[in-house]
Amino acid sequence: MISQDLTLQAILSNGVATVRQTLGRMFSAMAAEKAKKWRKLVLTPVFAIVQSCATSSFSIESWSGEVTMRMNKLAALVVGTTLLCLLLISATGLKGSNTSPASGKVAPDFTLQDSEGASVNLSAYKGRVVLLDFWATWCHGCQTEIPWYVEFQNRYKSRGLAAIGVSMDDDGWKSVKPFLQQNKLNYPVVIGNQALAKVYGVDALPVTLLIDRQGKIVRTHAGMVDKSSFEHEIQALLREK
Repeated sequence: MISQDLTLQAILSNGVATVRQTLGRMFSAMAAEKAKKWRKLVLTPVFAIVQSCATSSFSIESWSGEVTMRMNKLAALVVGTTLLCLLLISATGLKGSNTSPASGKVAPDFTLQDSEGASVNLSAYKGRVVLLDFWATWCHGCQTEIPWYVEFQNRYKSRGLAAIGVSMDDDGWKSVKPFLQQNKLNYPVVIGNQALAKVYGVDALPVTLLIDRQGKIVRTHAGMVDKSSFEHEIQALLREK
């Protein structure tokens, strides 16, 4: 009976992990202030309920009847809470509207300061392929992508790639500087603002743009990129002169 208890617990724990990852990705794609609000109101209670079910002790005598009924109820709970989150997110407009400038348009210029106080001017990068990443320290998808962008910067800098990170953290350098010290990014990072987010149509994170050597937007990726496909896009732009 103990082995069956452990097996059921493992199944439930795997289910909780899947729900956690899925909802985590959804909340990573929200604007910062909305994500903070809905993490507290929705995500934390949902995880508490589901985790409570997964860690409850069960008295199991067989793999039929009562056990099946309990597992069905737990499955319904997991699915139901996930759908509830989706409905709440949809109802409150937390999904990105993808209103970024169209491909082929010149990327809106900006001048912002990096962590050392040096000016970073986008138009000064004309002649290089720019990877422009809108991100935040609380964004799980962003944290996954950033090591990829560090890798691309190392690999393709000599061929003309220039990555720029634009943090959308509400508290600015207070959160970003410790993150930079811990992660050692090899490209400049600046702090964005609502005006810049508006002209680039950034109302969800992450958002990554590829800008060609003429300063025109070629690709806009809302949400996490596919690493392999994204690298192929970079390679194709670097071959263009």
